[in-house]
Amino acid sequence: MRSLNIAVEGPLDESVLKKMGERLGFDVDEVSGKQGRQYLLDRIGAYRGRAEHAPWAVLIDRDDDPCPSSLRDEYLPHGLGNLTFRVAVEEIESWIMADRLAFAEFLGVEQRHLPANTDAIHRPKEFLVELASRSCKQEIRQGLVPPPGSRSKVGPEYNIMLIEFVEAQWKCDNASRSSKSLARAMERIPRYLQLFAAR
Repeated sequence: MRSLNIAVEGPLDESVLKKMGERLGFDVDEVSGKQGRQYLLDRIGAYRGRAEHAPWAVLIDRDDDPCPSSLRDEYLPHGLGNLTFRVAVEEIESWIMADRLAFAEFLGVEQRHLPANTDAIHRPKEFLVELASRSCKQEIRQGLVPPPGSRSKVGPEYNIMLIEFVEAQWKCDNASRSSKSLARAMERIPRYLQLFAAR
């Protein structure tokens, strides 16, 4: 099985890439980052250098940037080199929610509340938390929704519960039908690993 080193914003992104690896036939070897988006962008040149010797993928959220190409142009003005750079539109949550039937069942809401194109959701994390607040499951409301008066944007078990969902229920094939940015990543990461091995 092929190996891929990854640099990610946090543990939720890590769980998504590892689950994708199970489906696409690669192992995640080294994991770097996990200190937020700007941390990755500030070090992306270093990851480009490391990709001269081993396959590296950087995964970030698009957030409010207009398009992934503008990020590449700004932070990688000399090109990607041997690095693969993937952008979740708008956030990793849009990829997770894209397995619409499984996620609706997990959340305890009707599937119709999840749009057919989850890449089009503006501020997916906020959308997810608001949807969770309407869940019929008390543990979802308590885990994913911040308590009254909290300054946090998410509940106390947010990452834990979503990682458990990804590991146990999320299917990237299903999700790729509702997220074009995920579908592109699923197509291009295996191709990248194949080309890297053939150098």
